[in-house]
Amino acid sequence: TEARAVFKQLLGQANHFLITILIGLQAVRDGTATPDEEFRTSWNPKSVKDSADRSRVFSLDLALVRAVDALDTYMMRTNRKPFAISAPAFRSAMDGTGQSVSKRLTVFQAHAAPLASEHAALLNLGVAWRNRRVHSLSDNDITTEERDCLKSKHDELRRKYAGLSITDMLKRFDASEPPHFKEAAAIIRAVQNAVEFFDSELLRHIDLEEYLRGLLAERLGKGPLDQDRNRTHAVRQIWGHPTAKENKVLRMLNMIGVHRPAISQDPAKKPVFARTVPDYRLDRASSMDQASILKFISVA
Repeated sequence: TEARAVFKQLLGQANHFLITILIGLQAVRDGTATPDEEFRTSWNPKSVKDSADRSRVFSLDLALVRAVDALDTYMMRTNRKPFAISAPAFRSAMDGTGQSVSKRLTVFQAHAAPLASEHAALLNLGVAWRNRRVHSLSDNDITTEERDCLKSKHDELRRKYAGLSITDMLKRFDASEPPHFKEAAAIIRAVQNAVEFFDSELLRHIDLEEYLRGLLAERLGKGPLDQDRNRTHAVRQIWGHPTAKENKVLRMLNMIGVHRPAISQDPAKKPVFARTVPDYRLDRASSMDQASILKFISVA
């Protein structure tokens, strides 16, 4: 979905970026890093080691915040145009979650599909930990059932998340201490896996024509003029072309991540964010005239 495309921009390479930062901080700590001229006047710590250690904590806290915020962004985007959530009850439940990430996660568990219990518990631990680190007076916690679930799956989680120790993780969480690298990396991965899982479930039930209509309306409405004039101008430029209309339409659809199935089945050509649509739907979009396409997207 469009929501997952946005999510991947926020968190797609988070572990790589985090490792890069921590490697750089290790060089600072060891005294082997040399600041460029740009930083010489503004970076002069009393203790390079202490500065690197505090910066490591800062980076790990930010990684935790970014992971939870990216999850929340994904869930909220699915309930905005173009809507990836089709069921009225699902959308209504999302509207009632206020500012709570945990409530939105509960709604997704109930209406999209449930995650494995230990996966859900790890996500809720990440949300509560983020809240504790961001809000000094927060006493957010996880339930006894979630604690017991994580402890019972200790060995499985250790294998899945590169040696993660749930015992140590819970100790640091309870003390409101910053996460260690393995813990931050595990939460990032758990968030990425959850979004992939939820997105596949949403796509099973999506109203494809309505969703395509929403993607088109959003794309064609962007520009320097008001939305209606932007759409009219864009439609004229694409659907009004006498000889290259089909290529222009397919190129525009590619820009919003919609591709013919034959393209995405070829690993060498697979786009980063590929949403495959049956050929007949793309052919229909290409064959429409200007008035028909404006009418099609006007109800989005």
